[in-house]
Amino acid sequence: MSTRRPAQRGVAIVSALLVAALITVLTIQWFTAQAAQAQAVETQRAAVQARWLVVAATDWALMLLREDSNTLTDSLQEVWATPLARTRITDASGKLEAFVSGRIEDAQGRFNLADLVKGGAPDEEAVAGLQRLMVAARLDASKAERIAEAMLLVTPAPPPEPQQGQSRQPEGRPPSTPAVAPPAPRIKNVMDLVGKNELTEADLIGLEPFVVVIPKPAGQPGKSRTRINVNTASAPAIASASEELAKIAEAIVARRERISRFNQTAELRTNFPALNAITEGDSLANVSVNSQYFIATGRIELGRVNMTRQALILRQNEGPRLASVVWAREL
Repeated sequence: MSTRRPAQRGVAIVSALLVAALITVLTIQWFTAQAAQAQAVETQRAAVQARWLVVAATDWALMLLREDSNTLTDSLQEVWATPLARTRITDASGKLEAFVSGRIEDAQGRFNLADLVKGGAPDEEAVAGLQRLMVAARLDASKAERIAEAMLLVTPAPPPEPQQGQSRQPEGRPPSTPAVAPPAPRIKNVMDLVGKNELTEADLIGLEPFVVVIPKPAGQPGKSRTRINVNTASAPAIASASEELAKIAEAIVARRERISRFNQTAELRTNFPALNAITEGDSLANVSVNSQYFIATGRIELGRVNMTRQALILRQNEGPRLASVVWAREL
């Protein structure tokens, strides 16, 4: 009898220890789950706040472009072209602390890949321009035709031509306004072409700094190409505009750095007399000194959340300076 009691007490103690251990493990798991849930909620809240802040950064870019008082030229010396360095921001309570940075780039300082497609087929003139760009940038120009064919794959077919006796102009629409906009490519960046027409990341990564996708060129009556802004473009981008400009693209950039900007494209003929000897075609038809399209990139750092948003902005240069977002994406 006395032998059983110590054994029973030992079993009871072991059972109590096991129950205590089980309760401890369950308690730890519960606190861990609660902490993880609280962290998830905090991260989700930070993500929502960061998203609003990065949208506000795009609004900041819209405001700068609307307030630009120079309606004749756009150059790298203007306020919009100054990057926003990493800046700390807080709310009125001081509890919200975030860091914002961003920049605005001239989209027309780049070659528009959408120009590679015209009327449902590759545009030979634009393909030749891309080849000149790739040669100037020391890239493999033999891939230009493959890139044009890939752009054809991601560009919707143009609307059918009206039959004889029909008109594309709906009743009441001014004759000077096109009834149907050119089809917009289904991509926003050259890297979106990876996998199309057997193009690889290695084929396209070197081209990314020199090209853009602008869905609908504006303000270019009678022109199918998006004009390159010689006040902001790199030498390879200028080279894409014409064979004649390709020969002096480096000199154009060097001259621009000395005088800050060209006030009109005719100044290119003044500064480079060799252009005056050209009688066939217009070597300056695909260049300009101002722009309508800009790329705004904003980055927000809030707690564990780092968020970057890029937007293509269209600004109206005639009349009131209106600016609107064409597309936006998170990087």
